[in-house]
Amino acid sequence: MISARISLLLAAASLAVILSSCAGSNDRTLSKVFVAPPWTGDERNEYDLTDEAGDLYGKCVLQTDVDAEPGKTRLSRLCANEPRYRDDGTVLVDSRTLVPFEAARVRTDAEKNERVAALSVYDPPIVKFTFDDKGKVRETERDLPEPTETSPDPGYYDDESLLWLVRGMDLREVDDLQYFGPAELDHSAAAHDYQPPMHVLAVREDRDLGLVEEHLDSM
Repeated sequence: MISARISLLLAAASLAVILSSCAGSNDRTLSKVFVAPPWTGDERNEYDLTDEAGDLYGKCVLQTDVDAEPGKTRLSRLCANEPRYRDDGTVLVDSRTLVPFEAARVRTDAEKNERVAALSVYDPPIVKFTFDDKGKVRETERDLPEPTETSPDPGYYDDESLLWLVRGMDLREVDDLQYFGPAELDHSAAAHDYQPPMHVLAVREDRDLGLVEEHLDSM
């Protein structure tokens, strides 16, 4: 199913950006991992999804709408295995920093007439989640990263922006890196224990040593 394969793509993107050094960083001031957007205008890129044998199993479009709203850019990941499956994700972000305002992911199965949708609304100091699983709606909230002495202006990013986030990183050589992937999520949990199928990613960068600290708040 295409949604499972797209999830693997996003997990791979997460592995590319969630980095942490073993070097001590308690006495260092940290900065955001996203430096600046490399795109200068709207973009639309189409991709074929193939398996190991080279057989086509789906298509994706990555779209960047720079001036979706004043000062805001809309990033869209639109994927399908026609005619049955679709997996579409969009996020509205600050055009300069990629800090999210609102994100949504919708997965559909036309054959079974099923629809699963997730909406996240960022309203600092919290993010509000709404999950609609075939008509069963659940909601929850999570805290966003708060400023600290070593990270006075912490960055956070939505999953749907990860494929754009890596393009705006200041890549450099860093010693002794560790890699972390997103935690497994239990979608069958009761409503009061419900964990939405998204997480907030905050990766911080030391100005001298590179990426030295990460914060992954599973949602």
